[in-house]
Parts: sequence; structure tokens; C-alpha cells
Amino acid sequence: MCKVKRQIKKIDDVRLKAIAKRLALFRDKNKKTQAEVAVVAGISGVQYSRWESGNFDLSISKLLRLADYYGISIQEFFVSDILKEVKSLKN
Repeated sequence: MCKVKRQIKKIDDVRLKAIAKRLALFRDKNKKTQAEVAVVAGISGVQYSRWESGNFDLSISKLLRLADYYGISIQEFFVSDILKEVKSLKN
């Protein structure tokens, strides 16, 4: 794998980890179990657990379901990631 592809993969991994943290944050904030949220997303509990670990293929349609469930915009899952990117651009 060339250097650029490795760097892109690293960035993607960081973004997935940030989204995973936000998934856990919203679930905890709403006092839901992983199993409850998995049902809403239409996935298994094991798969949802992987989501919160950052080991998942991003599905916008499933994130939209969760955003609707939590009463937030889908952008909320990406906010912390965007803020970090903006800060890094300023430096």
C-alpha cells in the first residue's frame, strides 16, 4: 500500500472511532442498552457493539434511523470529528 493510501486509511479510521464514541455517548445519554439501539438500527446486538468499537462499515441510512430515534440531526454524529479537523487546520 502506498504512503497516501495508508494516510487516507488512517484518517478514515480516526473518523470511524470519533463516530463510534458519539454513538456510545448518545446511547448512554438516552439510557438505552446496545440491544435496544440495535433493534432500532435494524442490526444485531453484536454488530452494534462493533459500531461502538469503531469496527463497522458506515451506513448512512442506519445512522439516519438512529438520528431520528435520538431526535438529533445526523450531523451530530460527525460534529466532534469536524471540530478536530478545523482546529488542526488552524495550527
